Amino acid sequence: MLLIDFIKCIKYVFKHEGFDVSLPTVYGYLRALEDSYFFHRVPRFDIRGKTALRSDEKFYLCDVGFRYAMTSSPVRNYGHILENIVYLELQRRFKKVVIGRIGEREIDFVAESSDGFTYFQVAMSVMDPTTLERELSAFNSIRDAYPRYLITTDRIGSGRNFNGIIQLNAADWLLGIS
Repeated sequence: MLLIDFIKCIKYVFKHEGFDVSLPTVYGYLRALEDSYFFHRVPRFDIRGKTALRSDEKFYLCDVGFRYAMTSSPVRNYGHILENIVYLELQRRFKKVVIGRIGEREIDFVAESSDGFTYFQVAMSVMDPTTLERELSAFNSIRDAYPRYLITTDRIGSGRNFNGIIQLNAADWLLGIS
């Protein structure tokens, strides 16, 4: 979700509840939540130009338990939860983690270390060939030779190599087994 859209959504909720707040006030609240380690604001990165983009930030909770505390719905979006968990682990392992943008495509995460970049796509499952193709196609426009990984919960297919894109099982990767 774009930052400005996120802020406008929050402003709408306040207005619906009878409170009139300005966009700068809502932005201040978001900054305070970020400063208090409620969530991380993750910028986008232009992979071709190797530069930070000024908009289109994403937000990841610092503790996925907050998600359960904030909603009473039994429906869980496990794909988003897995993406959030992978982000938190990448934050631990790498010096910098951003969202990748290459043209109209998005790479879930671009992690930077002293050795260069590593690219990550995250999906609950790629057992469906359409989902597998969609996740792999995100890497197609990248022209450098840095490592690329597809992290899923699938046990079947873990370790497969798709023209240099390695599929990893999320649990094994989190435990440092793969």
